[in-house]
Amino acid sequence: AQGTSPAEAMKRLAFLEGRWKGEGSMAMGPGPRVAFQQTEVVAFKAGGAVVAVEGNGTHQGRPVHQAFAVIAFDPATQAYRMRSWLANGLSKDFTLALKAQGTGYTWGWEDPRAGKIRYAMTLTPEGKWVEIGERSADGTTWVAFFEMTLTKE
Repeated sequence: AQGTSPAEAMKRLAFLEGRWKGEGSMAMGPGPRVAFQQTEVVAFKAGGAVVAVEGNGTHQGRPVHQAFAVIAFDPATQAYRMRSWLANGLSKDFTLALKAQGTGYTWGWEDPRAGKIRYAMTLTPEGKWVEIGERSADGTTWVAFFEMTLTKE
C-alpha cells in the first residue's frame, strides 16, 4: 500500500512556520530553575522537504540554550525524524510523533544518567506554543524540568 508522500506529510507541520518568542524555565541539574527568554525560528527548506528549527534561549542576556534541528518525513518508515544539535556539540536523532492535525508533537529518549526523557509541544487553541520537558527514573513518575510558552510574532 502506498503511504503518505513526504510533501503531504511535511504540510502537517505548517503550523510551526514562523518566528516565535516567549519565556520559560528549566532545571538542568540539582540547582534552582533558571528563567529564560526564548525565540524559535521555524522555516521550510529544500522545497518543503525539511523544516529547520533554530532555538535560542537567554538568561539576563547570556545564552543558556542554543539548538538547531531539522525535521523530515521518512517515506520508508512513514515516520517523522528529527535531528538536533546543541551548542555544546551534542546531537541526537529522534522519532517525532505528531498529535492530532496541527496541535503539536512529542519526542523522547533514554538517558543513561537521567532515565527516560520526554518532550511534548502543544499548540493551544489560542495559538501559543507550549512545551514541557519531563524526566522519569522509573518510567512511571514524571518530573517537569523544562517549560516554555511562546507566541508567534
